[in-house]
Amino acid sequence: MRLLHITEDFVRSGGGLPVVIASHLAWQRQMGWQVKLLHTAQEHMPDTAAAQIISCPSAWPGKGWRWSWQLRPRLRELFVGGVDVVHLHGIWTAPQAIGSSLSHRYGVPSVITFHGQLLDRAVGRSLKKRLYLGVMGNRTVRRAKVLHAITTQERDGLKHLFPGKEITLIPNYIDVEEADRQITLARNDASVAQGKQIVYLGRLDVRKGVELLFEAFLHANLPDEWMLCIAGPDDTPGLRDKLKAMARQHRMESRVSIRGALYGKKKWQLLSGAALVCLPSFHEVIGMVNLEAALCARPVLTTPYCGLEGWSEAGGMLTEPAVEDMARALQCIAGMSEYELDERGKALRQWVVSHYGLEHIRAQWVDLYRTAI
Repeated sequence: MRLLHITEDFVRSGGGLPVVIASHLAWQRQMGWQVKLLHTAQEHMPDTAAAQIISCPSAWPGKGWRWSWQLRPRLRELFVGGVDVVHLHGIWTAPQAIGSSLSHRYGVPSVITFHGQLLDRAVGRSLKKRLYLGVMGNRTVRRAKVLHAITTQERDGLKHLFPGKEITLIPNYIDVEEADRQITLARNDASVAQGKQIVYLGRLDVRKGVELLFEAFLHANLPDEWMLCIAGPDDTPGLRDKLKAMARQHRMESRVSIRGALYGKKKWQLLSGAALVCLPSFHEVIGMVNLEAALCARPVLTTPYCGLEGWSEAGGMLTEPAVEDMARALQCIAGMSEYELDERGKALRQWVVSHYGLEHIRAQWVDLYRTAI
């Protein structure tokens, strides 16, 4: 199969979306498919040598829309060279709009994964997004052969927005074998042990609830042995400085650490050594950090808005993204024994392997692509 993925940014700091796309590239190449990716960032994620990566860096006149002079000519070359299916990731930028237009012109079927971009909490009251969706976005959707939803909530929302369109539900997944290899390497390092540490790992974005977590940690007034580690790249301007100022104001510098982005071995070390991993997002399709932490057999606290149905029954924990609710959840967790926390982590790992493991999900993707053709 000849498959072309199209997105705007394919960089590590882009959060979970590029991680999901990189996972697609890996297993599809392992199946012997001809896989290519076109994006409009200046650079791209490493370790993707198995797939052909085409970069069309966005130009100044349309940089906000991720538009590039190279987009149309490069896409024409790809379609002339032969493509069986186009997989569009996202809806808001030029690569998807132009890729959809040209795929339609060349008679190549397209699949769209929205990655939660059309959920009510993601669009909100943004007039700009609603106007764009009504004009450019709807054209892209009409041309698509299949719409892909990651959660039942997203599927139901898409059915309401685009009645009559074919929608396939396939959750995000994680390569358990590769993750276990990374976890083993991380745990062989003595620096993994970190005491009773609550870990937030993700972009420093107000929508991710990181400021909320900080305030809840202060409000919970946990025993001194409990610490908070916040790690991730900057997204919301000034948020890192604000968090550091809050730590100084409350004299919590010794118990709160704010670190930069962590990848590879350092990421797995942090997750493996956590007493609790917390991703308190106001909106998330399926936070990949939740799945990664679960594979480390660590207990995970997140919100009902992260697309993880059955999470609490599986051993995970949920709380509303509000300071008092989260503070009570932290107090409850701090009162659990190490045995109970470990058992929750083990149960959660087993559930994630059976529900989100690549071996379980891959066949669904193969069927989707073949259906699109």
